[in-house]
Amino acid sequence: MATLPRRQYLAAVGSGLVALSVGVVGGTVGRRATDREPVSATNRVGAGAPDPLQFSTTGMVRLDFERDADGNVEFDDPVSGTSFETTGDEVEFDDPFTRCRERPSEAFFELERVGRPGSDLDYLELERDGDAIDLRLSLGGEAIEAEFDDDRYELTVAGAPLDFEDDGGNDVEYRGLYFDLETKGRAVEIRGSLRLDFDGVDDLELRDVGVDFRSDSGQFRSTSTELGLDFERDTGEFEAGRFV
Repeated sequence: MATLPRRQYLAAVGSGLVALSVGVVGGTVGRRATDREPVSATNRVGAGAPDPLQFSTTGMVRLDFERDADGNVEFDDPVSGTSFETTGDEVEFDDPFTRCRERPSEAFFELERVGRPGSDLDYLELERDGDAIDLRLSLGGEAIEAEFDDDRYELTVAGAPLDFEDDGGNDVEYRGLYFDLETKGRAVEIRGSLRLDFDGVDDLELRDVGVDFRSDSGQFRSTSTELGLDFERDTGEFEAGRFV
């Protein structure tokens, strides 16, 4: 997955990097720029327009995979550039736009993604390592970084947000031009032309142009316009297929 390095990208987009350091103890911090409006109402959920993230799939041709004596799965599809591999409870997933690594026994989760053609996404990086959450997102050229755990919260924005509110602890709401971000505890919610829900532990749902990606304690699933992949963690059942 090739893309402009995150910090280089932030330097390129950004005249207005604003650091908003949020303490665990505190009241409410408000910021508003009345001369800025959302780029388009269709960037937001519930705007009344057709959902640009909905897509349909037709029949599926099953694809082969390998399973070793320990039940670990290895799948590689050179046509779509997709691979999936398990080792014990560890999961590794790659396609041309996504990289995901999971080690549940170590409380570790990492997701990196760049946008497909037609997506506003420049990059998304989300990592959970124990109690610490590290989020980096650039959507439509609007970039944000959030790093937080039980003791600290650091937020950096490329440009002044339309609205920013800190209710103390890790409860933060950010309203930007292209997306809204809300964190509660370790949970993360993003709404805009990309949608993400992460409970801060092991339950994640991501929808972007041409992809529906989900991972939780029971299942790992990736569905795109080209390929479907489904792994049941409890049983080890695995299925992958190409849509035709």
